[in-house]
Amino acid sequence: MEHPNLAIIHKFYEAYGKHDMNEIAKVFTSDAQWFFPGNHPFAGIHKGVEGIVKFFDAMSLLNMEGEPLVMGINDKYLVEAQHTWRTESGITDFDGFWCVVWAFEDGKIKWGRHFSPDERYVDSFFNKITP
Repeated sequence: MEHPNLAIIHKFYEAYGKHDMNEIAKVFTSDAQWFFPGNHPFAGIHKGVEGIVKFFDAMSLLNMEGEPLVMGINDKYLVEAQHTWRTESGITDFDGFWCVVWAFEDGKIKWGRHFSPDERYVDSFFNKITP
């Protein structure tokens, strides 16, 4: 049986795939935030549903691919280690790992946070592809 917090994440991705802001808003707390590390244009704290969706929209334009490696879950958090890469014109220009933590409150996503084992590599990539 699927853990309720994993089901919430699946609802988010399903609603996000349709860009259904009403359904997306139902899975986040009113003060939700998303944290992305580094010193580049994508980095920072993305606040509220609109800010989080704007961040995910910008990331989706990058055509990143990924695979989950391992996941842990309890009633307050979901943690996932991921392998992520991007190949443009036959050249892999990003190949790295992330740890993503999702926090839940009252059956909704309260915040999310990416962690990178190599922030210099991440900064270099995002600064190189952003004008």
